[in-house]
Amino acid sequence: MIYTTRPAVSLVGLVAITLLAGLSCRQGSPSPAVTGAGVSYPEYVMAGSAEVQEAYRYAMERPEVLQRVPCYCGCSAKGHRHSRDCFVRSEGSGGEVAFEPMGAS
Repeated sequence: MIYTTRPAVSLVGLVAITLLAGLSCRQGSPSPAVTGAGVSYPEYVMAGSAEVQEAYRYAMERPEVLQRVPCYCGCSAKGHRHSRDCFVRSEGSGGEVAFEPMGAS
C-alpha cells in the first residue's frame, strides 16, 4: 500500500494558521500597502518565526482556503470576515497589498 501524508500536512498547516490568527487578534493597526507583483512582506513578518512567515505566504498563495475558515478570536468587530483577514487587510487592483499585523503575533 502507498500512503500519502499530503492531506494530513495540509490540515496541520491550516490548523496552525487558524490558531496563529486566533491568538493574534490583539495587535494594532495594519501595515501600509507594499509592492504587489513580487510580494514584499513587512519587517514584522520577515523578523517573525518560520511559522509566521509561512502563514503569511500561505495567506497570499491560498486565499480561497483561508476565506473558508472562520476567525474565532473576535476580530469580526474589526470587520474581519474570515481568517485571511488576520493576515491581509486589502489588495489593490494594481497588486499592492496592505498586510494585517495580527497574524504575526
